[in-house]
Amino acid sequence: FYVRSMAIDMLKMIGKPLLIGLLMFFSFSLKAQFSVPVSVGVSKPILDKGAGFHIGVNPTYGILPRFSVASQMSFLNTRISGSFISGEEGRNQLTSALIGPKWYLNSPEHRLRPYLNVLLGAVFIKEFPGDSSVQSRIVFGNSVGAFIELPYFMTGISYETDGNLALKVAYIFQGK
Repeated sequence: FYVRSMAIDMLKMIGKPLLIGLLMFFSFSLKAQFSVPVSVGVSKPILDKGAGFHIGVNPTYGILPRFSVASQMSFLNTRISGSFISGEEGRNQLTSALIGPKWYLNSPEHRLRPYLNVLLGAVFIKEFPGDSSVQSRIVFGNSVGAFIELPYFMTGISYETDGNLALKVAYIFQGK
């Protein structure tokens, strides 16, 4: 029952932003450039000792030459080898559904295109403390990053909810 009520709460939290995002994507689809970066990466907690990995998909619609709307569906798993305050070991898992703007710092004629993004939405956090019971919660989360995009490839660094830095590399599937 508890897991079911958490799933319903998560759907309530991400349902409206996800629906708005999908409507925005489809409304711009006739005149927009569509791409889907699929990323993998490594993560490092800022305050805790540990390391982890990131996998994600970021459907993106280019609206203007220097502006796109991006979303992120991702999973981040981090093994904590020493918590900042308690010193405990454990593991954190974050599942994100985010949406937001992507600003390119130069025009599309350039092969190398740096950009910044600020993505907001719902994040489901599951913590596995060393000797305690599993703790789960849903929070309003973010992913704020600086990236460099080449034709078909992207790399960069982002700050993810719950205090993780993630270094990402992606292959970009192009579409029209």
